[in-house]
Amino acid sequence: MRAQIYDNAPDYITAFNVNALEYSLNGAPFVAAGMRWTGGQVFRGEIPGALVGTLDYRVRSTDGRGNTALSATGSFVAGAPVAYCTAGTTSHGCNASMSGVGVPSASLAAGFTLTVANVEGTSNGLIFYGISGRTALPWGMSSSYQCVKQPFQRTPMQNAGGVATQCDGTYVLDWNAYRASHPTALGNPFSVGQVVDAQGWFRDPPISKTTSMSNALEFFVQP
Repeated sequence: MRAQIYDNAPDYITAFNVNALEYSLNGAPFVAAGMRWTGGQVFRGEIPGALVGTLDYRVRSTDGRGNTALSATGSFVAGAPVAYCTAGTTSHGCNASMSGVGVPSASLAAGFTLTVANVEGTSNGLIFYGISGRTALPWGMSSSYQCVKQPFQRTPMQNAGGVATQCDGTYVLDWNAYRASHPTALGNPFSVGQVVDAQGWFRDPPISKTTSMSNALEFFVQP
């Protein structure tokens, strides 16, 4: 985090201000991390650790006379799901796209929905996940890639609905509900901060290997 601190004083005086980058995770009390002077009126600080959740942050500066100023508070979601890899193009020109909505949790029994959209209509398929990171292995001679490292956990087979030959099929999975109801599934029991990668797989008979893949989604498990 970089902050410009204007104290109506020369740089060589402002440089000795005591500055702190304060942060709060998921509404907890603010914690202070030090900041260092990097020249001019600019100071830099780093929020330590691999934090997951809603992160609020602000900067506090105290000059040599004890005067204190506090910045406005900013906020962002640390560890938000990230889409990666390239979806294959199906026999009817579909590019299945994966997304996630909600909070992937190590304890909640619902509330994180994985969706694979733009799937070949009426096709059978599933969502699978892994906990060993990303990869990008060609899927036969098709344009799809296996984007999740083995081993995999396959979730139940679904029918995408929609209309055959159209790109209007969808697979939906509440990952929290699946995790909670399958105690022996890969990764269980999950720990906070654990990284999970997920991808969609579905039938597409005219394509090499007769199946296609979506892109992939990486997310961090929260409390």
